[in-house]
Amino acid sequence: HRAEQDLHADEERLRAALRVAEATVFTQDSALRYTWIVNIHPGFTVERALGRTDLELLPAEDAGPLTSLKQRVLDSGEGSRQIVRAVIHGEPHHYDLALEPLRDARGSVIGLMGVAWDVTEQRRVLHALEVSESRFRALAESMPQLVWTADPDGVVDYFNGRASHYQGIIVQPNGNYAWDAALHPEDLACTLASWDAARRSRSDYACEHRLRMAHGEWRWHISRAQFVSDPSGGRWYGTATDVHELKGVQDQ
Repeated sequence: HRAEQDLHADEERLRAALRVAEATVFTQDSALRYTWIVNIHPGFTVERALGRTDLELLPAEDAGPLTSLKQRVLDSGEGSRQIVRAVIHGEPHHYDLALEPLRDARGSVIGLMGVAWDVTEQRRVLHALEVSESRFRALAESMPQLVWTADPDGVVDYFNGRASHYQGIIVQPNGNYAWDAALHPEDLACTLASWDAARRSRSDYACEHRLRMAHGEWRWHISRAQFVSDPSGGRWYGTATDVHELKGVQDQ
């Protein structure tokens, strides 16, 4: 009796943990009928789902690929994890779905267990960021200024095509850029100090300095950057504008 009580307590703790995890956890038998579900999607009820298959619960265009995926797990005896799609009450959802075979005492596959995380919102945000990034790059490549971006720590990971007009902007093996070699030696220390101060405080960056052009000439530029926060932690967006002629007029 105490063993049964302990087993019941363990099961309740497991159910509570799964509810907190905000993932849908389920088992299906060898015919892919649902036999146990925790945290079912709000569009369904446990009573409706138990004893039924995906083919009975979902549109055919979603249920077909999902059923094929699960059948492969049953046939191969090997787990699987991938993003799947399901339309529920007319709304498309995407799930990060992990599947593992269930075995009896002799090792035979008798069903499967699945854990599904709804990643619909994350995919929507990621798609929006990808569209925004694509638009930014298209705009940056059309600009006459040198345009660059950096991660929150100030590591530059992008220059637009104007970088080919300069000497000393070097792509490193990891895809990031070294740019200090493009600076005039007399302007190097003050530029690095100004950039370091802005990077640490995430305040606007502005600095006037000379950059070496591809043909060897030093030309005055004004470099500016702002830090923009986003869901991934934020990025620096900067430009370097050639002001050499203007600088010459001012110095006269």
